[in-house]
Amino acid sequence: GRPRSLRTCTAARRSPPINWLGWRTASATDPGTAATVSERWNSMLGVVHVPDDPDSAAWSSRVHPDDWPAVLAAQQEHLAGRTERFEAVYRMRHAQGHWVWVLDRGQVLERDAAGAPLRMVGTHSDITERKKAEEALRASEERFRAVVENAAIGIVVGSHLTGNGIDQANPAI
Repeated sequence: GRPRSLRTCTAARRSPPINWLGWRTASATDPGTAATVSERWNSMLGVVHVPDDPDSAAWSSRVHPDDWPAVLAAQQEHLAGRTERFEAVYRMRHAQGHWVWVLDRGQVLERDAAGAPLRMVGTHSDITERKKAEEALRASEERFRAVVENAAIGIVVGSHLTGNGIDQANPAI
């Protein structure tokens, strides 16, 4: 049959519309590095679809500068074979200039005889709405905490769910 990596890429191309990408590195017979991405991956970032992008650096140029060191470290760990899978959450710049939060998951599928990665496949999921909801919840909790802590009257917050009776009491108590 066909090599596993080819079966995996073919299956990804035929799967429901997900944001998938494939990556291959230079070898003795193919000196170039390239990325292959789904149309949906490009549309998530508002860019014109180019399925086989010989410029795999285009991905890294879109990663938020504050996120890049952690993304690069996680990627290097995986490419070196020290982790079974690659996973990172970071921001990518949309063509219109705003940031898209991405959950990136991938795995090296093929290595050469020395263990160097030859082929990798993965997915990018747009988690922007989830990150907005998390930030809204965090801000709401901060506002609640500030109101309770600065109230002129005593406030006690408790829950039968924790079994502790009192979870929080402000200084006015």
